[in-house]
Amino acid sequence: MAVAKSFLFTLVRHGETLSNRDGIIQGHSDIPLSTKGIDQCHLLGTRLTSETFTQVYSSDLSRAYQTIDLALKVCVGREVSVTTDIRIRERFFGDLEGQYIAKYLETMKTKEAAYSHPTVETIEDFTERTVEFFHEICSKMADTSSSNTINSELLSKSPHPHNTSIPAPSQHVLVGTHGGTIRMFLKYFDRLGYKIPGELLIATPNTGITSFLVALDEQGRFSDLHCVCVHDDQHITDIV
Repeated sequence: MAVAKSFLFTLVRHGETLSNRDGIIQGHSDIPLSTKGIDQCHLLGTRLTSETFTQVYSSDLSRAYQTIDLALKVCVGREVSVTTDIRIRERFFGDLEGQYIAKYLETMKTKEAAYSHPTVETIEDFTERTVEFFHEICSKMADTSSSNTINSELLSKSPHPHNTSIPAPSQHVLVGTHGGTIRMFLKYFDRLGYKIPGELLIATPNTGITSFLVALDEQGRFSDLHCVCVHDDQHITDIV
């Protein structure tokens, strides 16, 4: 079916927290950014200065929301309306939250077994809520009329050849979220047969950028996907 329109779907992992630094499982625990994480957000904002965002979403957890808020104040120069959504939270790790990752994994034969703990959110439920969020965004973009195209440095400087059958985007959605949630999006697109460069299971860096050009058909349904960048952290390579 013919492609009718497209939008950019840009995912950003939150800045560093002290729990990230110390290797502690966070999950739904509401942990604020560290000083280094705040610095990363300012650099992220500078990196995104050339982007125009038409809709902005964030996990309701403070480390994700604060990341988007700080970055937008730099790249836009003012506060921007951000819609929070619990479906793009990190995976819920139940009784494991607050434990040291390495210490806990030492007691288990495999990482898969470790994360099958009875109080941990199942991978099926985690996948379902992230995929539901994505398709809801697709529906909203289908219902949003715009004859303009969005200029994007992320897209124009993408290291991956652009599928020219997808038209230039008319919307750009920014999403502040978490490493595990980004992994769920990547795995979902991979299962659908779209080529995702790099290793799907690695952790995206704090404030790392992952972006896609998403095509919608004439009925407003998700129909094609082009990977713009994955785990891009050029803006923080000089932070120690």
